[in-house]
Amino acid sequence: MKLLKLLFLFIYMPAAQLTAQYPFSKKIAIEEENLTLKANAIIKDQNGFLWIGTSAGLFKYASTVPEIITTSEIDKCHVTALYEDAEGTIWAGCRDGRILKVKKHKISWFTPPESLPKMAVTAIKQDAKKRMWFATGGEGLYCYANDHLYHITEEDGLSADYVNCIYPLTDNEIIAGTDRGLSFIKFEYGKKNIKIFTTKNGLPDNIVSCITESHTKNMVWVGTQSKGMLLFNIKDKGIQEISTKNTGWRYGQINDILEVNNIAFIATEQNGIISFNQAKHTTNEKVLTDSLFPKRIADLQTDNEGNIWAAAENKLISFTGEYLTYWHAAKGINFIKVHTVLADDEGKLWFTPDFRLYENTKVDSDKVSLRSYDITPPKDHIDITGLYKDRFGFLWIGTMGEGLFRMNLETGKWRRIAENPIAYYGNILSIAGKDNQVWISTLNGVSRFNLTENNYELNTGIAFTNYSKRDGLGSDYIYHILIDKQNRVWFATDGAGVAVFQNNLFTNFYTAGRFPASVTYSLAEDKNQHIWISTYNEGLFKYDGKIFTRYGIKNGLTDLAISSIAVDEFNNVIAVNKKGIDILNPVKNIVQHYGPESGFYEPQPNLNSISKAPDGKIWIGTDNGIVCLNTSSAAVTYRPVAVIEYVNLFNNPIDTAGRKNFAYDQNNFSFKLAAAFYKAPEKIKFQYWLEGYNKDWETTGDRVINFPRLRPGRYLLKVRASATNNFDAAPIAAYRFSISRKFWTTWWFYLLSFLVISALLYWIVMQRIKSIKKTQQYEYEKFQLQYDALKNQINPHFLFNSFNALLNFVEDDPKEAAILIKHLSLFYRKLTAYSQKEMITLEEELELLDSYLFIQKKRYGSALQVSININTDFRKSCWIPPLVLQLLTENAVKHNTISKDRPLHIEIFTAQYRIVVQNNINPKLEKEESEGVGLKNINNRYRFLTDIEVTQEENNGVFTVKLPII
Repeated sequence: MKLLKLLFLFIYMPAAQLTAQYPFSKKIAIEEENLTLKANAIIKDQNGFLWIGTSAGLFKYASTVPEIITTSEIDKCHVTALYEDAEGTIWAGCRDGRILKVKKHKISWFTPPESLPKMAVTAIKQDAKKRMWFATGGEGLYCYANDHLYHITEEDGLSADYVNCIYPLTDNEIIAGTDRGLSFIKFEYGKKNIKIFTTKNGLPDNIVSCITESHTKNMVWVGTQSKGMLLFNIKDKGIQEISTKNTGWRYGQINDILEVNNIAFIATEQNGIISFNQAKHTTNEKVLTDSLFPKRIADLQTDNEGNIWAAAENKLISFTGEYLTYWHAAKGINFIKVHTVLADDEGKLWFTPDFRLYENTKVDSDKVSLRSYDITPPKDHIDITGLYKDRFGFLWIGTMGEGLFRMNLETGKWRRIAENPIAYYGNILSIAGKDNQVWISTLNGVSRFNLTENNYELNTGIAFTNYSKRDGLGSDYIYHILIDKQNRVWFATDGAGVAVFQNNLFTNFYTAGRFPASVTYSLAEDKNQHIWISTYNEGLFKYDGKIFTRYGIKNGLTDLAISSIAVDEFNNVIAVNKKGIDILNPVKNIVQHYGPESGFYEPQPNLNSISKAPDGKIWIGTDNGIVCLNTSSAAVTYRPVAVIEYVNLFNNPIDTAGRKNFAYDQNNFSFKLAAAFYKAPEKIKFQYWLEGYNKDWETTGDRVINFPRLRPGRYLLKVRASATNNFDAAPIAAYRFSISRKFWTTWWFYLLSFLVISALLYWIVMQRIKSIKKTQQYEYEKFQLQYDALKNQINPHFLFNSFNALLNFVEDDPKEAAILIKHLSLFYRKLTAYSQKEMITLEEELELLDSYLFIQKKRYGSALQVSININTDFRKSCWIPPLVLQLLTENAVKHNTISKDRPLHIEIFTAQYRIVVQNNINPKLEKEESEGVGLKNINNRYRFLTDIEVTQEENNGVFTVKLPII
């Protein structure tokens, strides 16, 4: 036991001797072959794209490399200042005083009615009234408002005409940094009100080189030529703090200041990039590695992914700033095979590179203090696989093969936990604790230690309880242990999935059939008390207390085998795999990946070598060093946003804002797509859907899509981008347009043609109707004359026959002459009444016939037999020309012999939609003279009234006439 009381051996390394942590950085050539090019300014536009102003012109970085912005009319200019206004117009000031404008891919020179400056434009800004301000190196300030360019110089009260920078305030005031201090300018209604702040007022240096935004309310950063920088209170118009007063400033002129998460990154003229920690008031003069240490940094900018960009001589430098840094070595020591890390509550980092234990007290970004501990002699170093700090401040150390140790950090004393056999001899895979509980996992199950106040003494034994799969754990091989906020203890096992210990009972979700994966690696709890589980090859799972939800490749994860997980300050899940780090935002279903493109070159992360520090930083141990991840909500939730950069019609750019409708022969379109994703622009893929043409989304890696010979119709192009093939939550860019049909196929042409043809047909029809009516009128008049003539033929014919009958009757029976004359008079009265009518009812015609037959029966007696068989309803509904039946009866009487021996039988009836009149034929020995007027008259009259012919036939001694029914 004496060996257990030995002090840890340690080696202390002073802070100044250590190699710093560095962000990942890379160089991007602006123009490969132009070695004399100088980058002077860099800005980020509203779509997240970077614009670079250089000595060789203006460049836009919207693809895999920056591209120069120029046309045949616009020559290359030496750009010295850049700005984007509220309307999205890019303003580029040149060394010769000219100003370039780029709006919606239209490039033009700024040409106000007044003359432009002749000296270099040093800064451009827009104030709250949307007035444009231009600073110059020798001609003071220019203000463009209401289509006029106003000039402000020393004569107006400006501190100096050499203006290096300007900064607009919210109350329409402008701060100008000149070679003679600060000038506060108010320009209203042509009046200039200027106040000056110089070294007399406390400014450390009159030459103000830059003024930039501070995250502190009512503050701005002011950089000077030789005295460093300060915080200036723009509300009180006074110095808040000279940030470099205590440390001194030996880095020369400041060109730009960029504040990110309380770290101010400073671009200098001769000493590259410097960082200043506001909380600790310390300066890091080596932000970038020696291989990326340019002297002159003209400008700084952040992108939407959290990277910092520097305009450095003939290139751009991109680095991850404070959100992702790498620590590969201290002086003479390579940090390899870091199997476990622990960020404790005192801000110390414990880690175990190459079988040794190190304690790191962080002093600053480039200065750290290391202490190395040897549990065993150097020749017998063992692999440390687990670290935990208990409530007494003692460090628990788990090893492979040498069991478990507990160390008093104040005294440096330690002892091996010998009271528990599986702790003494075991291979410790994980240590977790909370309050008085400490759990360890081994290859032979788990053990729970219960601390008491007596255990503040290192050598006091600790009560323990061991558990194995026989107790319901499911497996004795436990990779990770987690104690959640509800004091439940979770276990990630090999072979039995995930299990939980609650109320002294084990529940195994895998054996219960509720969890699909048998091998689980790591556990974490988020702020919603959801449990996250990583697996060997099934991805990531979330348990919300009821169900397990799986996250995989479709959600944007880059690998399903996840070795370590943690939850950051923004409730994002950090998942470490062999390809790098995935940061999952489960609410937005967005994954940010940091792989080789972010400096994660084959790191070989170790199982559960991850720890979250009190300040929110995530420390990750790998075989090739330590990674520090400091996430921000904006960077994590960022995803590439697709932009339709321009639309070409037959390879000619068009104004997409003003032009939406195209002719039928303007149908050959190409669209250039872009998305700002500078971490790995080559990974960007686009999905597009041209509604009206495609039926669904199409995926492409091309940045130009073509649609030749589109048919007439309405179209909507939708585009979205992704770097992970997960497009579900990607924002959509859209362009709606239409192609007109050929005018002879349009609805209005069809309508017009229809109307014209209809009008023409109508005119033709009306002319035809008019002609027909005219013809009909003529025919009618002709018919009426003929019909009247026919009717007029009836009266004489009837009178002639009637008087013959009367003459014969008077000769035979003079006494009945008076009666006969009376009936004749009645008959003629009806005849007169009906003679003006074209048609009468059959009933009226039969009344006429009855009167006529009365006369004839007086003459012939029973020798004349007439039978009428027509029902009453038919008599009233049927129409007939007047005297037709009388004429047929009269003809029958006239042309046949009538005697008692040979009577005349006349029948009138209906058959087959006809009125039939028939009589037997009793031919006379001598035929009477006849003009044939009767039957001819009937035929002609019916011909004018119907198309159905009157038929007559003689058959078997019967004469039949069939009249059409009208």
